[in-house]
Amino acid sequence: MKTWEMIKELTENPKKRFKYNTGSESGIVANVQGEIMVIECSSKPHKPNELVLHRGFMIIDWELVREPVDFITAINSNRPISSSNGNWTRCTPEWILKQGPWLTLGDINSKWYIE
Repeated sequence: MKTWEMIKELTENPKKRFKYNTGSESGIVANVQGEIMVIECSSKPHKPNELVLHRGFMIIDWELVREPVDFITAINSNRPISSSNGNWTRCTPEWILKQGPWLTLGDINSKWYIE
């Protein structure tokens, strides 16, 4: 995702977090009290919670940090969901529940991600 899209997402949903990787540095940014701040960073000279706007900032590719949830939370979301074990990818909760015997205990106990 482009930088402007990441900023828009953080503006609309301040609870989201985004990963970046420039090749020489990686980290996670979040909306902290209305400011976009680095909350994790691999670079030693860079202090966490300090966002440095450099010329490469606008061309960084951003990725949403997805938080895992349990099966019930995922099913109740009414949004496409995926399991961490790879058996279910971008499926609707209704479709998963109709699969009956194909849904194993291992699937239920795995981590789930809401899209």
